[in-house]
Amino acid sequence: MMKRVAAVLASVAALLLFGLPPAAEAQKKMDKVTLRLNWYAYGEHAPFAYGLKKGFYEAEGIDLQILEGSGSGPVVQAIGAATDRFGYADAYAMAGLAAKGVPVKMIATFVQTSPLSIIYFADKPIKGPKDLEGKKVSFTAGDSIHQAFQALLKVNNVDKSKVQEVYFDPRGKMTAVMAGQVDAMGGYYTTQAGQIEAQTKKKAAYFRYVDFGVNALSQGLLVNTKYLGDRDLNCRMVRASSKAWMEAAKSPDEAAAILVEMFPKAGAVELNLQQWKDTVQLMYTANTRGKAAGWMATADWDTLLSLQKTYGNIETKAPGEYYTNEFFDCK
Repeated sequence: MMKRVAAVLASVAALLLFGLPPAAEAQKKMDKVTLRLNWYAYGEHAPFAYGLKKGFYEAEGIDLQILEGSGSGPVVQAIGAATDRFGYADAYAMAGLAAKGVPVKMIATFVQTSPLSIIYFADKPIKGPKDLEGKKVSFTAGDSIHQAFQALLKVNNVDKSKVQEVYFDPRGKMTAVMAGQVDAMGGYYTTQAGQIEAQTKKKAAYFRYVDFGVNALSQGLLVNTKYLGDRDLNCRMVRASSKAWMEAAKSPDEAAAILVEMFPKAGAVELNLQQWKDTVQLMYTANTRGKAAGWMATADWDTLLSLQKTYGNIETKAPGEYYTNEFFDCK
């Protein structure tokens, strides 16, 4: 008995003399980090909430705060101004702003097949881009959906002067459709189509940009270029996020429930579950299947930049100016 007490006392003395063990030290060195989402929280964001709840970020020494946003354009601008450490935004919007000098770079893209769509009630006489002539379409000005819409019109020979674009904040553009102020809206079929149906009990329909010649990488993690040298934190953030996306894809029900628990205004679990399941189908391209979630292929960036140069009149640079996979290769 006395030997056991002596051993305990010796251990306590050692802790006082040499400090806390490595695990306790790690807890002291957590990096407080913000992640600004592209939108109000919805099913697509489930992996980040899942990873936070499951301790993936904590295990990497990251004290993560997830903040809602109001469109990819504003998020890219915020990251360019170093307002937040990490952003989650659309690659098309990011590349367009980067070409204009905003100092940002994509370090992982988790949604690699575009969910961009034009959404409307099913009883509207709309099947494709040409049907938008003579119609009112709501957008949030400058976001990725609006920017890529210009390419959609040109690719499909739509007379832009015959399409009336009406601008609202992110929630307002959907309200405008439901109230009959506009005929359609630019959005994500993975998100707003289900929300419109849930709120109005009327059947919604959509056509996807990808089905009419405009496909580009979509949502991913970006940083201000001045933080590219912080390799350690970037590696840990990419590693935790990639794991979160892959694991949440395996546990969609739990991931959706965690998101709604964290962000109650996201709506019903069932709606967010469907949004997340739809997003899982968009996580890879033919060039990236078999890779870690978020890893990007040069060929996919070539496609995105070609669209911007050809139809957006944007002077683009080499793909390496816009993205890097370096934080997937961390030793």
